[in-house]
Amino acid sequence: MQEILVLFLELEKGGTFNKNFRLWLTTEEHEKFPISLLQMCIKFTNEAPSGIRAGLTRTYISMNQDMLDYSDSKQYIPLIYAISFLHTIVQERRKFGPLGWNIPYEFNSADWYMLGEVHYGGRVTDDFDKKLLNTFCKVWFTDHIFAEDFCFYKGYKIIVYKQVTEYLEHFKSMTPTDVPQVYGLHTNANIT
Repeated sequence: MQEILVLFLELEKGGTFNKNFRLWLTTEEHEKFPISLLQMCIKFTNEAPSGIRAGLTRTYISMNQDMLDYSDSKQYIPLIYAISFLHTIVQERRKFGPLGWNIPYEFNSADWYMLGEVHYGGRVTDDFDKKLLNTFCKVWFTDHIFAEDFCFYKGYKIIVYKQVTEYLEHFKSMTPTDVPQVYGLHTNANIT
């Protein structure tokens, strides 16, 4: 941070620099970061796409075909999809701040394997957050998920394909934005 401040002071004084000089700066929030530096710069932000389509795509891109070929049981593929859907919901609820989770957990792809009482690798520590996660599991992980009419939420059904590429193609047809109700939240959650 000290080097950035020194450079900024030189820029502010009108110091001479090579006209081809470019500085690419990656930073986090800092109380001493000069706001006027931000005002004089061109800013880039790189944020991963959000939503169920993006979350499922990330999960299935990291999945190899062997995962889907592992078992011939008719329940296996729907369970893989249900776990992937839950994983997406768990991650996407973070964007709603304290409405999504009482504590801002840092979930990652390794947590895909953790369900229910395991609480995503022990990350979920708040009692109400544990209840919420267990409720998702109790409602979604029953024999009913194998029924034709099962939906996580209106329009969000279990998708069953044999190839990872088929899933990725299907995800392209999904809407890029989702209503808060699919995450188990009130319709006004986006406003907050």
